[in-house]
Amino acid sequence: MVAIDLRRTCPVTVVEDIDAPGTAPGSIEVRGAGTEYGGYGYACPGCGSLSFLAIGSENPSPRWRVTAGDVAKPETVSLSPSILHSVERGGCGWHGYLTNGVLAPC
Repeated sequence: MVAIDLRRTCPVTVVEDIDAPGTAPGSIEVRGAGTEYGGYGYACPGCGSLSFLAIGSENPSPRWRVTAGDVAKPETVSLSPSILHSVERGGCGWHGYLTNGVLAPC
């Protein structure tokens, strides 16, 4: 279990299987890159729990857009808008950005 740290900054670590035991905060699995429903499975930097960042206009809201980098290489990516691991949706409240492959709090 990962201690909650709402100020944690994590460089992205690309993994093959986000559901594998011991996945660290900041881990990202590319899912459906280049498809209309693609995105990233990720381990929240704040608490390590798993969530999904939907990328592309065909995904239901909330969704993000790539503002820099290669969607297939999340270690190069910047996303907009900010990412909120919402307490109302069962998250820890970490709020920040993915910028140039680094998840950093606001």
